[in-house]
Amino acid sequence: MRGLVRALRRPPDEHAGRQVLRYGIVAASGYLVAISVYTIEIDAGIAPYLAVGIAFVLNGLYNFALLRAWAFPPSGRRWTLDLLRFSAVAALSFVVNYGVFAILYSALGLPALTSQRLGILIAAPVTFVANRIWAFRGHRSAPSRT
Repeated sequence: MRGLVRALRRPPDEHAGRQVLRYGIVAASGYLVAISVYTIEIDAGIAPYLAVGIAFVLNGLYNFALLRAWAFPPSGRRWTLDLLRFSAVAALSFVVNYGVFAILYSALGLPALTSQRLGILIAAPVTFVANRIWAFRGHRSAPSRT
């Protein structure tokens, strides 16, 4: 928790605007991927709750590749460790997305596609912040002992 507070208190760097723009492009294209996959699943008769999970995983793989290659600077870690960190952030994002979907779809009775669209949009800022300050953040080298 202290790390999150420290990260949020840091002054913005010159790359933040570029990262937000690139993340937005990746997120927007990922949004189209997720909604397209979800629509195909619903049209194929897959249950709405199951379809959320399948679309989320496929979209996550798409987003990871683009975020790591283009939106955020190289972390200096192996891609497998970045994927592990990204997956932890994705799990948090999935909880937010799925929770919003469940409330809108089951509790409020909105259509499944509308509920999923809103769920993704609400989870996106949480995902950006967590990816920027943790998942794709460059690791610090050990301090030199001089």
